[in-house]
Formats: sequence, structure tokens, C-alpha cells
Amino acid sequence: MTRAAALRSQGGGSRRAKPPPIFYIETRTPTTQAEWGELEAKTLILAESANLLLMPDRIREPEEQWISDAKLLLAVGRAALREARNKD
Repeated sequence: MTRAAALRSQGGGSRRAKPPPIFYIETRTPTTQAEWGELEAKTLILAESANLLLMPDRIREPEEQWISDAKLLLAVGRAALREARNKD
């Protein structure tokens, strides 16, 4: 039995990562304090993931593009965090 078949038989199904809720903010706006807190936590993870990508042992070639993309991700993560904190 393959790993995928074993997961399906256990009710696991696919192990694909779900897109962060910030991608659905227009259609699934948080309505409770708990939901806003969850969104804030996920936007913080997004921003922090950019910091991890900027660590010297994580940088890949082409280095300039990698760093540029990671900085862009950091800026987007920070903006999303700011908006989540403002509940906007």
C-alpha cells in the first residue's frame, strides 16, 4: 500500500498545505476577536518566514533574486500583520 493510500484509508487524505486566510480576507473576513487573533498569528508567521529565508544558510542562487523576493515577502507579511492588528 502506498503512503497516499494509507493516509486516505486513515481519513488523512491529501496533505497539501492550505493557503493562508489572508488570501481570502475579502470573502472570509473575521467576525470575532478569536478569528482576528488567529489571522494576526498567521500573518506574523508569514512575515517571520521571510526572516528565515534571509538567514545565510538558507539563501539560494540566484542570490540577488532570492534576497529581493524574501524582502518582498517580509514587506507583505508586515503589511498584512499591520492590517490584521487594525482589523482592516
